[in-house]
Amino acid sequence: MRASGRGWAGGIAAILALAGCFGTDPALLEPLAREPEKASDERIIWEQAAHFEQALAASEDVVRDEALQAYLDGVTRSVYARMNPPRGVEPRVVVVRQPLNNASAAPNGLVLIYSGILARIENEAELATLLGHELAHFVRRHSLQERRERTATEKSERLGRALSLGLFGGSEASSRASIEQQVSGFSQRLELEADRLGFDAMRDAGYDVRQSVRMFEVVLLDEEAPTVADPFYYADHPSMESRAAHYRQLIAAAEPGAGEIRAEPYAAATRSLIAQNIEDDLALSRVRSARRGVDRLLAFPDADGTAYLLLGEWHRLAGQAGAAGLGEAARAYERATQLAPESARAWRALGLARRDLGEASEAARALERAIELAPAALDRPILEAYVREARAGGAKP
Repeated sequence: MRASGRGWAGGIAAILALAGCFGTDPALLEPLAREPEKASDERIIWEQAAHFEQALAASEDVVRDEALQAYLDGVTRSVYARMNPPRGVEPRVVVVRQPLNNASAAPNGLVLIYSGILARIENEAELATLLGHELAHFVRRHSLQERRERTATEKSERLGRALSLGLFGGSEASSRASIEQQVSGFSQRLELEADRLGFDAMRDAGYDVRQSVRMFEVVLLDEEAPTVADPFYYADHPSMESRAAHYRQLIAAAEPGAGEIRAEPYAAATRSLIAQNIEDDLALSRVRSARRGVDRLLAFPDADGTAYLLLGEWHRLAGQAGAAGLGEAARAYERATQLAPESARAWRALGLARRDLGEASEAARALERAIELAPAALDRPILEAYVREARAGGAKP
C-alpha cells in the first residue's frame, strides 16, 4: 500500500533519478573552489552530492515548514559548533516527507531527515543525538573513507564486471550508486565513530546524555519495520541492539549530570509534522506508529480538532471492526467539529460515519454543514446524494 502515491523510498528514488539532470548551483560547489587540493575522488562525491541537493530542492517530498526549519537549523548550529567543523561549510538540514525512521549525511554537509523519525523523537536532546551522529559523518569525511575502503576491497571485482559489460567511465548507473551510498549507511566502524563524536557534541551543547540511548531503545527498534526492501531505512544500519549498548557505555563513561531535555520546544516545533506523519502511517497501515502519533497530539494541553479528527481516522481505519469502531470514530469526529467548527473535513467525516451507522438525520446535518463549508469540493455531488438519501429515510443501514 502506498502513502498518497508515495512509496517508502519512492520520493528519494525519484530525486536520485533526477540528480544528474540538473545543472549545479555554483554556490553548492564554493567549498571545492576554496580547496583545490581536494583529491579527485573527493571532488567527485562532492559534485554528486551537490547535484543531489539541487534536485532535492525541487522535490515535492520536501517538508516546507518555516518554523520547523528554523528550529532544526538552530539545534544543528548548536551541535555542529562543538565538533571542530571544517571552515566555510555550514550544514543544511532537509526534511523529507517519508513516514519511516531514517536520517543520512552527504559528504558536502547536507543532512537528510525523514519525517517519520522526527515524529517518533520526543525531545530536543534526542534530536541533538540524531543530528550529532549525522553531522559526525560529514565532519569526519566518512563518505570518502567508505568510498576508498570499498574501492580497495572491490576494485578487481568491479573491473571484471566492467570488462564483461563494457561499462568504462562514469556511467549514469555508477553515479546513481555513488549517491545512494552517500545517503544510506556506513560500515559499523564508521557508525560507531559517528556515535562517539555525536554523543560528545550533544553533551557539550548542554543536553542530557541519558536521552541519547532512547534513539535506539525505542525510536529505531520499530516493530513495524518495512516488509519491502528500502535502501534508506535506518534500521539497516549495524545492529540497533549493539548500538544501544554502545550508547549505554558512552553514558556510563560520561558520568552524566543534569543536562537539558527540552521536550516542550520540540513538541511545539514538530506538532504539524506529527499530524502529517499520522496520515502517512495510516496510508501505509502502520497502525501502532499512527496510534503513537495520535496519542502524542492528544497529550497536548490544547489538543485541537486535528488531533480528534485523526483519532477518528485511526478508529475508522485501524480500530475495532464494525459498529464499535465506527461509534468510536463518530465520537472523535464529533469532538473535532466542536473544537474546529469550520473544518469541512471534520463535518464530512462525521457525516459519513453517521451514515454508516444508519443515523440518517445526524448524517444529513453533518454532511450539509460540510457542503456549506466547502461548496467547491470535488465530492459535493456525492455528498448531496447522501443527504437526499438520508432525508428520504434511506441512510445506509
